[in-house]
Amino acid sequence: MNTIAFETTEKSASIAIFENERMTCFAQLPAEIRSAQSLAPGLKQALAHTGLKPTQIGLVAVAQGPGSFTGLRVGVVSAKTFAWAVNADIIGVDSMEVCAHQAPQDVEKISIAFDCQRGQVIYRNFDRAEDGTFAPAGDEKTVAWRDWLAQTEPDRWLSGPYVSRIDPAALENRLLVAPELRAPTAQGVGELAIRQYAAGRKDVLWDLLPRYSRPAAAEEKRLAASNNEK
Repeated sequence: MNTIAFETTEKSASIAIFENERMTCFAQLPAEIRSAQSLAPGLKQALAHTGLKPTQIGLVAVAQGPGSFTGLRVGVVSAKTFAWAVNADIIGVDSMEVCAHQAPQDVEKISIAFDCQRGQVIYRNFDRAEDGTFAPAGDEKTVAWRDWLAQTEPDRWLSGPYVSRIDPAALENRLLVAPELRAPTAQGVGELAIRQYAAGRKDVLWDLLPRYSRPAAAEEKRLAASNNEK
């Protein structure tokens, strides 16, 4: 089976194609061009590189979030449109789980943080299970980034795109995943999706939605107004 994976949660989007579990193509799209403009040409080039026709794709994988509003919308809509057009199955993959999956094999405990704007992060902890995969160790939380560091045990590795934005002085003596492994990639998205698909999971095309780092500003105002009325 051929799988195509999209990752658009960060500024630099990527695409990967797999034949069964073997990655046959990986394309990092230009960071200076928005994914709305670069994703379709990148998809065309990736398919041409592998010699595959769109109809030969059996599974579409996409990073579902958390992440930025525009990037996630572009990625999820593109993945759903492609899957519908070629009658492929689709899976949305948790972006934090992708970051944990990309950590080196010697990492047993990890905390993943994404930008939540306004000086805050959304984070979740993961522990490595007996089968070598990562499982969530608690719920997602949204806090100030300094509180995230204070709440995270010193022996738990730190990763996720937000780590690269923190002043290195604030990260002194912390266990840090290498910079090139912190942000989710299409390779990680595809590997996780293929594993989950083999275990029997797939999403309903029309029910798959992006999962943003926080509600849109308009939605936050509506919720605040609703709460004030209660």
